Amino acid sequence: MLGIYCRTSKARKEKYTISIQKEKGIKCAIALGFPYRIYVDDGISGTLDETARGGLSDLFQDMKSGALTAVYCIDQSRIERDTQTWLFFVSLIINYKIDYYPEGKKYDLDNPTNRMYAQLMSVVNAYYSEMTSRKVRDANEKKVKIGKTHGIKPYGYNRDELNYYIIFEEEAKHVRRMFDLSLSGCGAYTIANILNAEGVKTKYSGNFEGEITRKIDGTRKEKIFEKKDVTWRGNVIGDILKNPMYKGTRIWNMYEDAFEYVDGKPVKYKRVVDIIETNDHVPPIVSTEIWEKVQLNFEKNKKILAPKNSTIIC
Repeated sequence: MLGIYCRTSKARKEKYTISIQKEKGIKCAIALGFPYRIYVDDGISGTLDETARGGLSDLFQDMKSGALTAVYCIDQSRIERDTQTWLFFVSLIINYKIDYYPEGKKYDLDNPTNRMYAQLMSVVNAYYSEMTSRKVRDANEKKVKIGKTHGIKPYGYNRDELNYYIIFEEEAKHVRRMFDLSLSGCGAYTIANILNAEGVKTKYSGNFEGEITRKIDGTRKEKIFEKKDVTWRGNVIGDILKNPMYKGTRIWNMYEDAFEYVDGKPVKYKRVVDIIETNDHVPPIVSTEIWEKVQLNFEKNKKILAPKNSTIIC
């Protein structure tokens, strides 16, 4: 069986979408006459190891179990942008005698020369990822300091033609209602139930197509949802109520990659190295007074629950 591994990163526009990677992998399987199994990590950085990538973890498990005799990826950078992950992948290929088909062409990793070239490519991939990450951080820092937007817009905001934040009234009216309901005594989960009962669209259901993976409340399990079907959840409402952006204060954390050792293994994480706060670039949706009042009684309100699909007004 051929394992087809597909990955995209959310940080930048990808040359190869998941659908293109699947299509090319299936074409390779048909040409080889192999049955196939597809493994997907959509919107996940290649610098993360298998503990943070469900698709890669499943691929590795099937390689170790003997379920796979071959592995396909559209290029090596889909498997990794981290040398430790690559070394582990190579060890599985060699130890379990699995054939490797990058771009659909067999590449013998048991050959020392091939393995050396692939290892050099892994170093280049890691270097490219780090340099790209630094450039993105620097560019985003400049945008924040002059008030420009970047990334996904917070619910209630849009961009103008110069890439500055403007209020999107169609969503902003619901933000104001969230704050009003909170001040009236409603907890975050109650507010979510009210909005869902009234059919208020979330940022995903109102603006995006495709799928999103979410953790199931109270568990570590994940479930795939159609973005158009995503409803309000209490933790999302809570994040909105706590976000100082809605009073016009933008706080941006600048991160860098760092490592810590867990059970003798280096684990990469993001470390905050700078915090930028601005108060004169984002138009407020609620007043500072209302925002601060909500923060004071937020802990009390979040304990007040309403039944699912309730239209109760607190």
